Amino acid sequence: MRFTLLRRLALYAVLAVGSQQCLGADVYGLKPGTPDIKSAGPLTFTPDGILFVGDTKAAVIFAIDPEDRSGNPKAVKLDIANFEKKLAGKLGLAPDQIQINDLAVNPVSGNTFLSLTLGSGADAKPGLVRVDNQEDINSVSLDKISFSKVQLPNVPDEPSGDQGRQRRPTRQD
Repeated sequence: MRFTLLRRLALYAVLAVGSQQCLGADVYGLKPGTPDIKSAGPLTFTPDGILFVGDTKAAVIFAIDPEDRSGNPKAVKLDIANFEKKLAGKLGLAPDQIQINDLAVNPVSGNTFLSLTLGSGADAKPGLVRVDNQEDINSVSLDKISFSKVQLPNVPDEPSGDQGRQRRPTRQD
C-alpha cells in the first residue's frame, strides 16, 4: 500500500495527538493484555521505542511496547537476499499469501518491524514481524504485551467512493 506524503503527515499528526491524550501512569498509558488488532497497517516509532500500529479495519491506533531495546542502530545494515521467500518460510505461508503493508525502524535498537496481511479475503489475519540486526526474522507475539489504543472518530464507511470512479476503500487512507 502506498501513502502520499500528505497522508503520512496526517497520520503522524493523529498519532502525536493520540499519544498526548494517553498520558497516565506512564507516558503512553500502556497496560498488559492482548490488543485486538484486526489489520496491521501504517507503522511508526516514538523516539523511545514505542510502536504505533494503525488498524485500518477497526479505525484504531495502537501504542505497543515491543520490549525491543537492545541493539546498535548505527551499526545496522540489512541486505537480505530472497527476503520474501525467507519471510514466507518463517511464517509457514506461500509468498503470495503475505502482503507487506508498512515498515518502521526502531530508533532504540535499529531493528526493522513490518506490518503484514497474512492470507487473503475474509480469512486474512494481521501480522507483525521483527527483523533484527543479524537479519533474523521473528513474529512479534501480541499475547500479554503492554499496549493502549485510541479509536479514531468520524471514520468513513466501507466501501466508499464517487460515482463514475473506481470504488476504493478510503478507510485505508
